Amino acid sequence: MSAQPHKDTDIELFIAHLIRCPVVSRQASTDLPLTLFYDGAETPYKLIWGCALDFWRNNGVRIIPVEHLYAALQQRMSGLPEFSIAEARDSVLQAAYRVYCVPDTSLIENEGLKQLEDFILMRAAAPKLREALTTGPEGLRDFMSTMRRMGVSDTPKVSSESVKPFLKGEVRLGVEPRRPCGATFIDLMLQGGPRPKEVYGLLAISGGGKTTLSNQIAVESARVHRRAAVFTYEEPLSNEYFIPTYACASGLERSVFESLPPGSGLDSLAAENRIQVEKSMGEINDWIEFFDMSGTGGRGHKGVAEIDALLEQAKAKNKPIETVIVDWFWILVVRYFNRSANSKFEQERHFAQQMCDALKELAARQNVWILVNQQLAPDKGSSSKKKTWMDSAEVKSFAWYFNGCFVLEPLKEDITTLHLSKGRSVKTNSMPMRLDGARATFVPASGDFVYDKRLGKYVPKGQGNLVPQAEEPEPSLNEFGDQESGG
Repeated sequence: MSAQPHKDTDIELFIAHLIRCPVVSRQASTDLPLTLFYDGAETPYKLIWGCALDFWRNNGVRIIPVEHLYAALQQRMSGLPEFSIAEARDSVLQAAYRVYCVPDTSLIENEGLKQLEDFILMRAAAPKLREALTTGPEGLRDFMSTMRRMGVSDTPKVSSESVKPFLKGEVRLGVEPRRPCGATFIDLMLQGGPRPKEVYGLLAISGGGKTTLSNQIAVESARVHRRAAVFTYEEPLSNEYFIPTYACASGLERSVFESLPPGSGLDSLAAENRIQVEKSMGEINDWIEFFDMSGTGGRGHKGVAEIDALLEQAKAKNKPIETVIVDWFWILVVRYFNRSANSKFEQERHFAQQMCDALKELAARQNVWILVNQQLAPDKGSSSKKKTWMDSAEVKSFAWYFNGCFVLEPLKEDITTLHLSKGRSVKTNSMPMRLDGARATFVPASGDFVYDKRLGKYVPKGQGNLVPQAEEPEPSLNEFGDQESGG
């Protein structure tokens, strides 16, 4: 062939990533349709990509032998009038040759995945751009704002508009009222519940109850007809995941569901249990949705843009979401930014902050409140101080980015203290909680414990006379509305 080796053109480097990096190939084979390539200048690469998809469909995703690709291209071009001339066919084969000439050192999987994401987003945005061009400067500004939110452009845009707090003419005062989310202890700690557009964190150690509590909040939100959506990034959705939720929603012990043989239906339950399940599910089923973002089926890699799109779909169905649960944060960050578990702290903080900002924008844009789960790693942090529940894995000052942060701190056996704070070393509201593991439900346990100022935590009421300065619980459930809130 007369083609010159790779000239480092963007499209050829991109195609080289697609067909020579297995990680990129697997992602692209599900996410990148042929229709996103333009006819004309990109036709050779569209043909190459079509041959690659055919090969993987029959042989699994792996590097394609170059001789196979040449033969497949020849076959695909035969009979097409635009390739009746030999020069036209040669131009396609030369493009394939240049793709295989890209040096291995140029093929970085993380970079390839980022190229893939940008390519898909920009091509998907093309119709919106054409529409924006017809609406003038205002349409273009809206389009670029949308692209920045989706992560396509990193070009900073600083607004010159200031906000005057005192305006002449009509001034409408008042704030968005707090709305109970249904979980009584959360609503009391927030003095009435979360407001739309607010974002809160939920921290706990592995197995500390993050998923149990956040799913309980989603269930209770559905009970009061605040439509809830749970986006789970940790594990695929299955009966193993849902059984605790069934128990929480129905009030039945989870063993009732776990004892059934696989594939059983509701008719396998005892009559009184079946009636109770049908009643509870009927109350909430239309008000709660779970989305599997665990990476299966290519989902869970697009960051906040994916959540945004699903919330838009719910609005289009006239079923707008009000409560959003993200379980859990660091997997969302790692998948979206293609970070490894060994990334340096400064990188982690930078990417975490970007994702926090994106979640706050999402909450404001969709008029929802968001609860974001994050796992604690108390073995990490400065060696000069005792590790506490506030030493978050990777993110460190996670709570500072949000309106507040809930923390589950194990106390004794099934007792956990629920804290609400704005950040580390900041005064918190706290409440002892009892975990009913059989029903996957947390319930307040204030009457069983007293607060010890010297230890700075709750202790069992029976031990109050053994611990100096032990006092009555602060605050009790009835007093929470009068206390200073960390939110």
